[in-house]
Amino acid sequence: TTTAGVYDPETLEWELYDYAVKVRDGLVDDPSYLPVIYEAKRSDDWLDEKVWQKANPALGDFRSLDSMRRQAKRAQENPRLENDFRRSFLNQHTQQTTRWLSMEKWNTASKMESEPQDFIPEGEAVFGGLDLAATTDIAAFCLACKRGDSYRLQWRFWIPEERMKEIEQADRVPYSVWVRGGFVKATPGPTIDYGVIVQDILKDAERYNLRFCGFDPWNATATSQALEAEGIEMVKIRQGAASLSEPARELERCVAAQTLEHGQNPVANWHANNIEVQTDSNGNIRPVRPKHHAASKKIDGIVAAIMAIKLASTQDISDEEGTAFENLTALWD
Repeated sequence: TTTAGVYDPETLEWELYDYAVKVRDGLVDDPSYLPVIYEAKRSDDWLDEKVWQKANPALGDFRSLDSMRRQAKRAQENPRLENDFRRSFLNQHTQQTTRWLSMEKWNTASKMESEPQDFIPEGEAVFGGLDLAATTDIAAFCLACKRGDSYRLQWRFWIPEERMKEIEQADRVPYSVWVRGGFVKATPGPTIDYGVIVQDILKDAERYNLRFCGFDPWNATATSQALEAEGIEMVKIRQGAASLSEPARELERCVAAQTLEHGQNPVANWHANNIEVQTDSNGNIRPVRPKHHAASKKIDGIVAAIMAIKLASTQDISDEEGTAFENLTALWD
């Protein structure tokens, strides 16, 4: 007995479902196998309560109709939850990737209007997330500080100056305008100068109380070593669903609750609009680029934010319980 999962022909759930449908429809003759399937058709209106009844024969009995209505309302407001609703309540298999964040919620979440780099108070405890692109692309660094049950986020972005126009045309976003506005730094030359990134992060470490910095180990070994040599505690965070699902859901929760303070950084806003999530067979999610025009749909700023939130979310544990932070990193590797 199960509800539908994500469509994946390699999973046991799909194998059993596919076989059950074939027996039900008479394509396979197996009198020893009893398939009982309550599901909505893909063409059905997922908000129609008559459709709900089709997939939930006990609706109004042990399945609460009011609870279903609340779940449906949440799914209307949060694009990712629509697929969760379809799987759990309508027994529909969904694709692994789905649009993630509601931009309406994102845009109204942060009421803050300030300069791009100055709204975290000096000396405040912050945690970093570093997502280094290829040397000819854009790189992102995010600082996160915990505010009650939410977070304040602040970004830095870098782009190679000599390729900026080319990247601007390919991505169809105004990097040159963002550079003039202070939201992106153009480093000299045709490739990103990682030395500039190191120096900028060290300046932030002096300005704030930078506790730890998470990084994607791909393409970041030399930079992480340079930062460690200067006393920055670097934490390797792998980019799989098992590692990123919890902080990604934490970010999602804050956006839905409209409590996230992100300063309306236009680069981060664009990345938030691009990002999708992929769901594995265990229900874990990880951020991915859209399948269509993936090369021009950057998400690095949000990935950096997820890594920063992953570290910032442990602040209460390390501060209040005295737990050695280094012991926790083993769980993320």
